[in-house]
Amino acid sequence: MREAGVPPSLALSGCEAGIRTTDRHGCAAVLPESRTHIQSHVIPLLGGDSVPVIMGYMGCTGDGIVTTLGRSGSDYSAAIVGAAIDADEIWIWTDVDGVMTADPPG
Repeated sequence: MREAGVPPSLALSGCEAGIRTTDRHGCAAVLPESRTHIQSHVIPLLGGDSVPVIMGYMGCTGDGIVTTLGRSGSDYSAAIVGAAIDADEIWIWTDVDGVMTADPPG
């Protein structure tokens, strides 16, 4: 990716990206204020020196307590971030049996 000119990645937790949730660990709900938090944390990183890579499945309460979103939380958090930054599309890479490094035998 570097040869193609893609900047290095910058890892962010869901909390660092601005995903705010209720305090129901294991099944937290994303709060509406997440949109403005995500916009203020993620949008300034776009087009800069690095590519933000945001960990799914988690967020935090307004007090900074880490929470998890429960089943399909990674897909859900990707959709939340994508909507907040007005992305044209999101790609979900979790619906495979492991990370594919080559074409599977056919």
